[in-house]
Amino acid sequence: MQKTKILTKLIIAVLILTAGNVLNAQEEATFETITEALEDVYVNKHEVKKLIIWGDIAGSDYSDSSEWSRFFDLDKTFPNIESIEILTDQDIPGPNFATYRNLFNDALWIKHFSAPNVLRIGDFAFIGSYVESVYFPSLVEAGIYCFSSCLNLKHIKDEDFASLKILSWCMFSGSGLVSVNFPSVEYIGEQCFLFSSVLTDIYFSEVKTIEDVAFSGCTSLVYVNLPKVVKIQYGAFMDCYSLQSISLGTGFVEETEIKFEDYVFYKITTDEMSTEDIELTLGPFVRQEPDLIENTWNYKIVWVTSQPFGKYDTLSFHTWKSINVLGIKKEKIGENIYYLGNNCYGLENVKQIELFDLLGRQLMMLKNEKIIDLNNIISGIYILKYLTDYNKIKTKKIVVN
Repeated sequence: MQKTKILTKLIIAVLILTAGNVLNAQEEATFETITEALEDVYVNKHEVKKLIIWGDIAGSDYSDSSEWSRFFDLDKTFPNIESIEILTDQDIPGPNFATYRNLFNDALWIKHFSAPNVLRIGDFAFIGSYVESVYFPSLVEAGIYCFSSCLNLKHIKDEDFASLKILSWCMFSGSGLVSVNFPSVEYIGEQCFLFSSVLTDIYFSEVKTIEDVAFSGCTSLVYVNLPKVVKIQYGAFMDCYSLQSISLGTGFVEETEIKFEDYVFYKITTDEMSTEDIELTLGPFVRQEPDLIENTWNYKIVWVTSQPFGKYDTLSFHTWKSINVLGIKKEKIGENIYYLGNNCYGLENVKQIELFDLLGRQLMMLKNEKIIDLNNIISGIYILKYLTDYNKIKTKKIVVN
C-alpha cells in the first residue's frame, strides 16, 4: 500500500514536470523549414514567441517562389511571435525592388533576430525595421543601409558582430543606437552613423580608418575612444555639439602619425572648426607631438584667399581645451614652469633657460624652448634659471630622477 502511494506521487510529479516542460517548449518551436512551420498542426501556435529554423531556406530573394517571402506570413500563423533564429549559413537577401518588398520592413513583428552562422547580409536588408536586438557573430560582410533607421535597435554588444571588420556605407545611419561595441572592426564607412542622434559614446578598439561624415549629426555624442585610429576623414565628427572628450592613439606600440582630413570637427551652425571645448588624450607614441603649454596638436586645413586662386594652408593647428599625454602629467610647480612627468618640463612665456648644478656650473642654455627634456642629465638636484617674456629672471630648484 505504501509503495503504491509513493509510485502514485512519483507519477504525478513526472506529469507536472512534463506539463511544465511542454508549456515552456511551446514558447520556442523548432522546424526544418519555414513551410513546415506554417503547416504544422501540432504546436500551440498562440504560445510560440520564438521560432528556430534549422534547415536551408529555399530561394535567394523575396519572389513568390522563394521561401524567404513566407516570413511575411509568420505572424499570421504565430500571432505572438517576436523572435527568429535561423541556423543556415545562407546570405540574407536585400529587398526586392521590383515589388518593393523587404523582409524586415514587411515583417515588423520581428523584435529579435539571431543568425549565428550567416556570413553576409544584403543591402537594405533590415532598413526601417522594428528589430530590437540582432546576433550575427560570424558576419564578415554587411550591405549598405542594412540597419539604417532601425530606431528600436538601442545596443550592440561585443558578441553581436564579433567577426565583422568593416562597417559599410550608411550601415546605421539614422539609427536609435545608444551604445555600440564592435571588437574586430577596423574600418568605418561613409555616413555609417550619420544622424544617430542618441549615441552617447564610442569605443572602437581596432579601428584604423574613419570615412567621411561617419558620425556627423551625432548630437548626443560626448566621449570618443579610438586607440588605434590612423586616419580620420572629412567631417567625421561634424555637428557633434556635445563632444567633450576624445582619446586617440593610446593603443600604439610604436611611433605612428594620425592624419586628419578637413573639417573633422566642423560645426555648421557656428561656421567654425573649433576643438577648444574638447579634452584630448593622446598615447605616448603619437608621432606629432602636442604643445602641452599652448594645448595645440594636429594641423587643421584652412582656406587662404590671398592667393590668386586660393590654396590650402596647413600651418594652423587645432587648439584643444586641454591635452593629456598618457604618462605625462602637466603640473604647475612655479610661475611659468610646469612638470610634465618623466623628467620633462614645460615653459610658458619664457625667452631663455639655463641649467646649473649645485656647484654653479652651467650645463645647458636654450632659447625660445617650450619643453625641455632632462633625461640625459645625471640624477641629482639642479637649479633652473630662466628669463620670461617680461624680462623677469626666475630660478627653480628641480630634481632629476
